[in-house]
Amino acid sequence: MGSRWGLIAAVAAMVVVASTGCTRLGGDAFAEDEAWAVAQRIGADMTPPGISPRTAEWLVAWHVPDENVDLPDGSSRRVEALSWGGDTSDPDGARIVLRISVDIAPHSPDTVGDRGRKAGSATLCAHYEIVGDSYDDTLDLDRIACPDSDAPPLPSPTAPPSLDPSAADVLEAVLRSTDAAGLEAAVGAAFPQDYVTIETTAQDGRLIAAVGVSAEGDCVVGVREPDGSVQAGGGYPAEWLMPGEIGCSTRLVTAPPL
Repeated sequence: MGSRWGLIAAVAAMVVVASTGCTRLGGDAFAEDEAWAVAQRIGADMTPPGISPRTAEWLVAWHVPDENVDLPDGSSRRVEALSWGGDTSDPDGARIVLRISVDIAPHSPDTVGDRGRKAGSATLCAHYEIVGDSYDDTLDLDRIACPDSDAPPLPSPTAPPSLDPSAADVLEAVLRSTDAAGLEAAVGAAFPQDYVTIETTAQDGRLIAAVGVSAEGDCVVGVREPDGSVQAGGGYPAEWLMPGEIGCSTRLVTAPPL
């Protein structure tokens, strides 16, 4: 009987300890879990549902600097890019190696249900291979042994190519001042950038021109009606502009997707 009551008392004591939040997590294990969670989150950020072609350098420039964080409780995390190369549109994709270091400050439970933890630290390296320039983007994320090397300087972030905010006004002005024979040349002169696609059509008395950076979902289509009225604008669904779809085309007006 005594041993039975002793067992009950021991179990009761364990329940009380758990319910008052006196358990403590291992700091190193907690830090390692946090480091891998950071690696996964960065991977998700680099592969949105509709991925545009990106160089590994661009991905590093835009997604790594913001990951250097000091937290109010004394914990911290550091993300360093050790190497990068390739492009998401390449068969082998954009390849990136990150080193992620997490230092966890100790925490003592001070409320019911709170869980304490010991101080701890962890460092891991993650290899990313990102392939895709439309819907079929893929992310391969693997944990690897950390190279024995210092992190090189980070590349400077640059904005992806895009149409100027005045593109619709410029296109309307072109459509007002040209005719069917000179339409293509006039639009090309107004939008000379090599990353801008141009398509023109003359149909049923209408002049139609489309200019855009389809990979970025950036497209403006302008129409001059037979009565001389002109209107240009964008706002087309991004999925229509993806590679393999209709793209930034005059067909957005003449034969829009169903």
